[in-house]
Amino acid sequence: LTTPNTDDGALFFVVHAAAPTELTGATGACEGCQAFVHPVSATEFRVIVTGPLVAGPIARLQVGNAAPTSAFRIEVREVARRDYQTRSASGYRLQLVR
Repeated sequence: LTTPNTDDGALFFVVHAAAPTELTGATGACEGCQAFVHPVSATEFRVIVTGPLVAGPIARLQVGNAAPTSAFRIEVREVARRDYQTRSASGYRLQLVR
C-alpha cells in the first residue's frame, strides 16, 4: 500500500486476474488487519482490509497458478479513516509483489 495518510482504517479494492489465472483466496498481511473477501468470479475478488493500515503490505493473495504480476490489475475503490469517515482514494496505490 502506498498511502498519503497515517490514519487509514479500511481500504476496499478489486483484484482482476487475466484468465486462465484464478484467484483462490486473500488474507490480511499487516499486524492487526483483517481481510473480508467477496469472490465475484474465479478472476475477480472484491476485498476490504480493516485495521491500523500503514504503508507496506496489507493483503496476501492466493492464486491457482504462478502467473506473472502483469496478469493482475488492482483498483483501489474506497478508503476510510480509523474513525470510519470516508476519504478520497486519490493518492492511494496497491502494487502486487511476489
